[in-house]
Amino acid sequence: MQQHYGQDKPFEVLQQLSQDLALDLLLIDNQPEMSDDNLTGLSFADISLLLLQLDTYDLQRAAVLLEVIEQLAITKTWLVPTLVLPTIETNVVRHMLENTYQYPVAGILYHSEEMIGLASRGIFCLHHPNHVLTQTMIAIAQQLEQACQALSYPSTHS
Repeated sequence: MQQHYGQDKPFEVLQQLSQDLALDLLLIDNQPEMSDDNLTGLSFADISLLLLQLDTYDLQRAAVLLEVIEQLAITKTWLVPTLVLPTIETNVVRHMLENTYQYPVAGILYHSEEMIGLASRGIFCLHHPNHVLTQTMIAIAQQLEQACQALSYPSTHS
């Protein structure tokens, strides 16, 4: 964040950004790894969503990051596996991750030819509002919104 915002105090940057944009919720998208940006972002977090792929490297990085999340006493944490092959059953993925890490899975984002085909030329959910991937993202967002409400944070309904 220091590279992008040029300030030494990331908390102040995030506070100012939240105020300037009148944000109810700030999502920071980072790779599941130990980096200054991740640690800074996590140190301010009350809720975390850990996106991970089902490969050995990501699973190991996730384990380390979840230990840090536990040390930081983040109120609510979910796992969100991404790019999961459609041939792998939901219950298998959910059971494996929840039993391994002891954190709930908020949703499973399966590999989608439609997503790949869009090639970052638009917002997937707007192009494919009835797609199962869109429905999964909506379900994850609803869980996030409910968790914010439980923490007495305002949330948007858009």
